[in-house]
Amino acid sequence: MTAGKEPIAGMCCAGIFMLALVLGAAPLGAAAAPRFTAPEEQRLVQGQVVVNSQPGQGGRPDRVQAAIIIPASAQRVWDTLLDCAGAPQFVPGLQECRILQRQPSADLVQHRVKFSWLIPEVTYVFLARYQKWRSIQFERISGDLEEMQGSWLLLSRDQGRRTLLVYSVFLDPGFLVPQWLVSLIMEADLPDLMLAVRKRVLESSP
Repeated sequence: MTAGKEPIAGMCCAGIFMLALVLGAAPLGAAAAPRFTAPEEQRLVQGQVVVNSQPGQGGRPDRVQAAIIIPASAQRVWDTLLDCAGAPQFVPGLQECRILQRQPSADLVQHRVKFSWLIPEVTYVFLARYQKWRSIQFERISGDLEEMQGSWLLLSRDQGRRTLLVYSVFLDPGFLVPQWLVSLIMEADLPDLMLAVRKRVLESSP
């Protein structure tokens, strides 16, 4: 890992949860390649963000997934996701990003995030695990949130000229906010996160 960098994983979105660039799924392990309908694929090709829920048991919206195509290599996208020092400059709501401990293929990271009016500022620690240029998986370890786990998945397209970036997350803030409202707000706010990442990547040096 490069000093001063870690994934913006563990960030959700601008409104209630611009959490995990952030940083950013299934339980820690291999992230499955997403499937999109023909209309969703068309929207991705047109540069739009595709957001959908992945129902859990009993039809519960267990996770929210967002995807976008970025006209840059997976390496450039990866470098942006690992830019801990720069993340507060382009991720709405993220106040501070600190790397607490480094491991060969994982980091222990602390985020301080200012949510919307529904949720106060929170601080939490998460473990981020890496498959270089391929995926970042994260899981809450301690802090103000009750539960958070998710992933960033990077899939190369057009012989590496473009990257399909997929963010998937489950979040339980542990406050008096119903889970259906959390999921609804995340679905509304995740496009801002994905667009912010793409803008940052395209502003970076090739």
